[in-house]
Amino acid sequence: MTKMPHFIDWAITKECNLQCTHCTGMMDTELNTDKAMQVIDEIADLNPGWVIVEGGEPLLRKDLFPILYKMQDKAL
Repeated sequence: MTKMPHFIDWAITKECNLQCTHCTGMMDTELNTDKAMQVIDEIADLNPGWVIVEGGEPLLRKDLFPILYKMQDKAL
């Protein structure tokens, strides 16, 4: 039997208004919109119990709402 993740914690951006020490280890680049949409399909295939979208500050990502709408369509 294949085990699926109970939850996924997706650090969608490192952009932030603050400079907290615990965020200094994040990648310098973020996925472009097309790649983020592909990742959503991959996450949906895993059928997690829930997904956390975090960052940095996710609201600073210009394409956040299209990403969230796709996640909603996939029932994530």
